[in-house]
Amino acid sequence: MGRAQQCMYFSGVGMIFLLFVAIVFNSSAVFYVEGLESVEQGRSSVTGAFIMYCITFGASLAYVTTQRGHNDSGEEIGMVQMQPPTYTNLGERLT
Repeated sequence: MGRAQQCMYFSGVGMIFLLFVAIVFNSSAVFYVEGLESVEQGRSSVTGAFIMYCITFGASLAYVTTQRGHNDSGEEIGMVQMQPPTYTNLGERLT
């Protein structure tokens, strides 16, 4: 698994977590969050973080989909054409 895929999965998990936190901030269950000076500041922070995770997820997804079918040096990987062995002599064997 490449680094872009790991970043994509990490961003996806972060988005799910931040979505849960946003639901808590927008519901009547804000009292579960302690040490918060302003609910509006918390909502703003969660929204900003969620947007950044979405951007990171999108960039990673775009990179992974554009690099599909390429090797590490950037060359395109094609289908390998398998050819049956040809024998010039009936007694010849593959070793």
